[in-house]
Amino acid sequence: MDVRIAHAPPTADAPTLDLPTADAVASVLARLRAQPADASPAERFAHFDRADWPALFHLLTLAADLPRLQGNATLMALDPTPWPALHAVGHDLVHLQTLVDAPAVHPATAWRAIHARGAFDTARDELEAHHCTTVEGLFDPEPQRALMAAIDRLRPTKTGTWGALTAEEAPAVHALVRDALSSDHVRDLTGLELPRDTFQINLSLQDLDPTGIGWHRDLYWPVEWVGRDVFAVFYALGDDDADKGGAFTYYLPWTNEIHSFYRRTGAATVLWNAAETAGRILHAVTGYVDPARTDRHLLILQCLRERDARMPRG
Repeated sequence: MDVRIAHAPPTADAPTLDLPTADAVASVLARLRAQPADASPAERFAHFDRADWPALFHLLTLAADLPRLQGNATLMALDPTPWPALHAVGHDLVHLQTLVDAPAVHPATAWRAIHARGAFDTARDELEAHHCTTVEGLFDPEPQRALMAAIDRLRPTKTGTWGALTAEEAPAVHALVRDALSSDHVRDLTGLELPRDTFQINLSLQDLDPTGIGWHRDLYWPVEWVGRDVFAVFYALGDDDADKGGAFTYYLPWTNEIHSFYRRTGAATVLWNAAETAGRILHAVTGYVDPARTDRHLLILQCLRERDARMPRG
């Protein structure tokens, strides 16, 4: 099957984006409308094959940025007779926003491996190609044990919360993170150089909604960093797997591929959020199998790189 690639890999100078054709959009909407009314979001998502993805994800991106229409009494009661086009668009948006807000693993996803400790060259290649990679060994074994102990001391007051973690309230965590981010392998992987570059820490010890986290581009930047060259590092403080759910899934428009993986304790997902929108990949956390096990415990590092948004080696 000939699959049109949505756009080429973005560059620091001029990311490009080929919009889907009107026929491609019409085809996706027609297939969306033809699905059974009681179909689950996962069933609706699985209905679209790879040829549909460029148009589908373009529509999902647009729908994600609009106010939610699900449950809107005025829309639901709208008489389609005088405004058939408006009625159709409203219901299309409801279905698209349901796909946005209840992400699922697509049957055709490509499952990614977590790179073992020491495989930073391979991870570097993946980061350049995907703007996302997951590695073990961000912390050496002894600092990792010290970090986990420091996090455990914060749990009595931080469990169930998400927010900034300052150096004043957690000096040990900040010192350990600074040492890890100053290492040669992190510099070679990301180009980050401390103290020239800066970082912030957020601690997430929260439970998610069972539907997961909807499709989005990264939302966690400090406001003053929006539009700059940022790496987000999601360091796992717990395990996810197929029995639990909560897969990290992302879409690459320049290769028209969906990729997914489950994190385990000690693994770090590095997400390169380039200054240009086209370089920030659309991603989500899929729903959970057991609604009683939706914990997502992470140390989230926001790293601002001051130099050019390219990915120079070393």
